[in-house]
Amino acid sequence: MEFLTVTIKTLSPVVLTAMNNAAVMTESRDYVSGTVLRGVLASRYIAANGLGIDAQEDKTFRELFFGGLRFVDAFPVHGGKRSLLLPISLQKSKAAVKDKEDRVWLLDLAKQKPEAGFKTVNGFGILAGDSIIPVQVNKQVKLHMSRSGEKERLGGRSLDGGIYNYEAVEAGQQFQGIVIGEKTALERLLETMRLEDNKLDCYIGRSKYTEYGHCQIEFGGIEEIPVASARENRICIRLETAWLPLLYPASSVEDTIGAFVETLRVRTGAEGITVEQVIAKTENVANFVGVWGLKRAEQQALAAGSVFVLGKSSGWNEKDMEALAELLYAGQGTRTEEGFGQLRVWDENAAYLASGKSTTCERRAVHSTMAREIAGDILFQRLRAMVRMKADQDVHMLEGKVEDATHSFARLEAMLGERKDLDKAKRRFLEKLQKELRPKSALDKRLEGLMLQGKELKEILLGKAPQPYASLDFRKEVPKEMAEDIGFAMPGMDDGRIFYEYWLWFFRHGRKWSVSRRGDK
Repeated sequence: MEFLTVTIKTLSPVVLTAMNNAAVMTESRDYVSGTVLRGVLASRYIAANGLGIDAQEDKTFRELFFGGLRFVDAFPVHGGKRSLLLPISLQKSKAAVKDKEDRVWLLDLAKQKPEAGFKTVNGFGILAGDSIIPVQVNKQVKLHMSRSGEKERLGGRSLDGGIYNYEAVEAGQQFQGIVIGEKTALERLLETMRLEDNKLDCYIGRSKYTEYGHCQIEFGGIEEIPVASARENRICIRLETAWLPLLYPASSVEDTIGAFVETLRVRTGAEGITVEQVIAKTENVANFVGVWGLKRAEQQALAAGSVFVLGKSSGWNEKDMEALAELLYAGQGTRTEEGFGQLRVWDENAAYLASGKSTTCERRAVHSTMAREIAGDILFQRLRAMVRMKADQDVHMLEGKVEDATHSFARLEAMLGERKDLDKAKRRFLEKLQKELRPKSALDKRLEGLMLQGKELKEILLGKAPQPYASLDFRKEVPKEMAEDIGFAMPGMDDGRIFYEYWLWFFRHGRKWSVSRRGDK
C-alpha cells in the first residue's frame, strides 16, 4: 500500500463549514476534510474525462472514488510539515509554569498516571524533539447582508435587515492531506485527472461561486506507507480522523475497538492481543452533499484524537507491525474512502508544549505583479485614511479667527489643483501660494494670526516650519510582514501624495469648521 501527498494552498478566504453554526454565524473548520478533498478530485476527474452526469457508469471512476482510494483530511502545514491532531490523552499543566525555553510541562495519560492540575490539550501541533509546537490557523470574520429576493438583489440591500457572518480560513495558508491506495490506482488517478505540472486550480467550501474558496492543489510523489518498528508488549494507537462504526448505532466503543482487534488477530495469527486502555470521546458527523442537495444523516463516531492501548504478551514483531500498518492506513469502519477511520501509531514521548505565539501556518510568497499592485494600493489607502484623520484633528486645533478664513481655505484648496502628477504637487502649490501670499494681500490678512501647534499656519504652508503630519508613524498602520511580502515601499514625509492628501482634507475640513465657528458666534 502506498500514498501520495496533496498540498492545498488557499488563494482566497475559504469557508470550510463546521457543525456548530448559529443562524447568523457560519464557523469554519481548521482543516480540509477528506470528504471535501475527494469531492474536488472526483469533480476534476469527471470534467477531465467528459463524463457529465453519467460518471457512475465509468469503471475507473467507481474503482478510484468508491473504495479503491482513501482521501484523508488535509491538516495545517507549518515549517514544511503536515501537523497532526493532538491526542486527547495529552494534558498540560494548568499552572502554565514554563521552563527557560518558554515551554509547559506535558502529561500523556496513555503512558503516565494522571496528576492533579493538568488539562487536555486541543488542536494541531508539530513534533520537534521532546516538544510539541502548537499550530494555529489564521481566520477572518466578514459581515454579509442577506439579499436573496429579486428586489433585494436589484436594490443592493436587505429589505428586512437580514445579516449573516462568515468565518473563513484566510488566504495564503497551506494544508496537506494524503491519498492512500495501491500504486497502480494512485498512478491512474494522477494520469486521468489531466494535471498541468502536477497542479490543479479549484474552488472548495461554501460560497465558492462568489468571493470564497479559491485554492491550488499540488500533488507530491508516491511513497510507501511507513511501518513502525517492532516493540515489546504495549502499543498506543491514535485516531487520525473520526471513526464511524460499522454497526451504528448498536456498536459501543468497546465493540468497535474489539472488532478491530479481532481483525488484527486474524491478520497476525496471534491470540494474545488485548485492549489495555481506552481514552476516547465521541462526536457527531454530518455534512451537506452537493450532488444530492441534501444533508447526510447525522452519525455518531469515535472522535479524532481518541487513543487506545493494545497489549501483546509475546511482543510485536516486524510481521505484526506490517499487518498493523496495513489496517491503520486502510481505514476502519464506514466511509473509509472519505478518510474516516484512519488510525496511527502514537510513539511520541513529548514532555513539553512549546510556546505557540508565532506558530501560524506558512505565509505564501506573492509572485503575481497584479496582486502586489492591488495589495500595495490597499495599504496606501490605509495610510490615506490615517492622514485624513490627522487633518481633521488638526483643523479643530487651529487658534485665531478661524471664522474669517472660509474663503481662504477654499482658495488654498483650489491652489492644490487636480489629483494628478502628485510627485510635483508640493512644488506646484508653493509656486501658486508665493504669488498670492504677498504682504498685506487679502489672503495674507485672513491667514494672519492663525496658529497650529504653536506655529503660524502661513509659515507651515510656505515650508518654513515642519509639516503637521510629520508626527505620524505609518509603520503602526501597515503590517510589516505584508509589506515585505509584496515589496511595499513606505512613503516618506516629503512624498507628494501625502502632502496633497493632508492639505486637501485640511482645507475642506477647515471651511466647514470656519462656517461652524461663525454660526456659534
